[in-house]
Amino acid sequence: MSGYPDLEALWLSRVRDVPGYDANNTSRGKFGILNNGKSDTYVIVMPGEHNREMISFKTQLNTWQTIIEVYQKYRDDGDTLTTLQTAVNTILSYLDPRRVLGDTGGTVRKGRVVSIRPIVRYPMDKPDWLIAALVGQVDEEETITFSE
Repeated sequence: MSGYPDLEALWLSRVRDVPGYDANNTSRGKFGILNNGKSDTYVIVMPGEHNREMISFKTQLNTWQTIIEVYQKYRDDGDTLTTLQTAVNTILSYLDPRRVLGDTGGTVRKGRVVSIRPIVRYPMDKPDWLIAALVGQVDEEETITFSE
């Protein structure tokens, strides 16, 4: 594991394992997929917050967050919201039991969705999308070798 880019790739890979999600409707920060017409539901992952804390003399705890935005094409008030909620629940149901996100190196202690931000409409006045943002978090311990 070489830091955040690898962790973001793990989150994207796990989302693409969810039935109905693949390279046509998921990306890492590429918003152009929203207009490709291949789906009504899209997921875009992008960097979130990163905290670093020394938990012992030589051990640093890195807490990495990835924003997992779920976009639902706006059709009408009721059905669009229900479809988005179903998509979010489907993704959560798949991610929740996969706490190491497929990391085989042993550095991911726990990967989990720690919050879901309120659903927003975009644009606000005449929405094209409803968006739910899941916040994925990974705690990674790193041994620091001091050089001075």
